[in-house]
Parts: sequence; C-alpha cells; structure tokens
Amino acid sequence: MNKNFSYESKFSQILMKIVDFFYASILWVVFSIPIVTIGASTKALFHVTRDVLNGEGGYVSKVFWSGFIENIKSSLLMCIIQELLLIVLSFDSYVLVNLAKSNSTFAVLYYINYFMILYVIVWMIYTAAYNNRFKENTKKMLKNSAILAVGYLPYSIMIIVVFLAAVLLFYYVKISIFFLPAINSFFVDSLMEKIYRKHMSEEDLKKIQRDEEKKYNR
Repeated sequence: MNKNFSYESKFSQILMKIVDFFYASILWVVFSIPIVTIGASTKALFHVTRDVLNGEGGYVSKVFWSGFIENIKSSLLMCIIQELLLIVLSFDSYVLVNLAKSNSTFAVLYYINYFMILYVIVWMIYTAAYNNRFKENTKKMLKNSAILAVGYLPYSIMIIVVFLAAVLLFYYVKISIFFLPAINSFFVDSLMEKIYRKHMSEEDLKKIQRDEEKKYNR
C-alpha cells in the first residue's frame, strides 16, 4: 500500500501527471482571458507540454511563466495580426451568408471564406508551437508556420479536426475546459515534432536521440 503511494511509484507518477494536465489547462485559460495573449499563452502551454508533460518534469507554473514571458512582444504582435485577420474573415462570412440567399455564387465564396478561417486557426496553432521551438524574428516565424501549415496538410487536417472536436466537447461539457487545452497541445506537439525532425540536421537528430535515451534510462 505504501509503495503504491510513494513518490517514486508508477501510480503516483501517473497521478501527478494528471494533475499537471489540469493545472496547465487552468493556467492557459487564465492567461488567455485578455484575448490578445492567447498566442503567448498557447506558446507557454506548448512549453509546458514539451518540458513537463512530455519531458523530464518540473514545476508547471514556473515553466508556464517562463514560456509565456519569453519573446512576449513577438507573441503578442503575431497574435494580434492573426486575430485581426480572423475578425475580418468572420465579418466577411456574416456578409456572404446573407448574400448567398439570393445568389449561389456567394455561397461558394462563403465556403471558401469558411475554410480560410479554419486555415488561420491552424496557422495560429502552428505559430505558437513554432515560436516555442525556435528563436526567430516575427516575420520569419509567421512565414514558416504558414508554409508548414500548407506543406503538411494531412497533419493540419488532423489538428483542426481535434480542435473542432475539443470545441464541440466544451460546448456540451463545460468542465472539459480544465483538461482539453493540455491534451490538445500534447497531441499537436507530438505531430509538430515529427515535422521538425524532417528538417533537422543529422547532428541535431542524434542529440535528440541521446537526450531521449537518457530520459528513458533514468
């Protein structure tokens, strides 16, 4: 009995990991409230996912804050640009859905606009994940994440499907907001890592392999 509840036991490790998922999700919700900080908050969540949830562990709040405050200006700027684009597309969608009632041509434009909204959402997710993984200027991060979102379309489709499923679940089960963000970032981070490794040098890949071997041998 004591062994099961000891710090080193498998049960305790799993329990702490579940708590970390809840805590990380709550932090994401709180830090996303100003809306313009969603990009920085999502970047911080990916930082926690990589270092704590899918890494060697650590203090969730400390890792989240370091990820949030790091490169905060670029995070805010990129988020504002993408959110403004979403607002414009959403307004266009509202206009087109009314025009489509009298002209079928506008119906086609409405669906094109709808897919553009989905693309911007995926682009925002890619940008936050990319921002956490690489240290580049704002323009380059926006450009590279946009290219990756198009270049790895099957991955992007999986990401948007999971995102929409999470939104739907939240709509019916409000309490799910306390675990969905971390689960979503965990899923996206695993996909993004596969993409990144396709563009890494052999030396970088060997370094990652050595780090992973050290982690699993502990």
